[in-house]
Amino acid sequence: MKPRDAITQIARMISREIASGSGPSDDAMAVGTRLAGAGLTVEIARCLLAEAGRKRPDDRMVTAYGFLL
Repeated sequence: MKPRDAITQIARMISREIASGSGPSDDAMAVGTRLAGAGLTVEIARCLLAEAGRKRPDDRMVTAYGFLL
């Protein structure tokens, strides 16, 4: 799996958790640090910018990518 695909899947999971109203899980709280440690901060930012730049961006995904950063 490509890093970008994995980041997108993680962001989807986080967006569902945030939308449920229960807030992010403990795993979600730790995943951003793990991804940064793997050197993927720039890729997360690219995903965020790509989503925000879409004609109809998904606000929940933008929030999730921001959360990961």
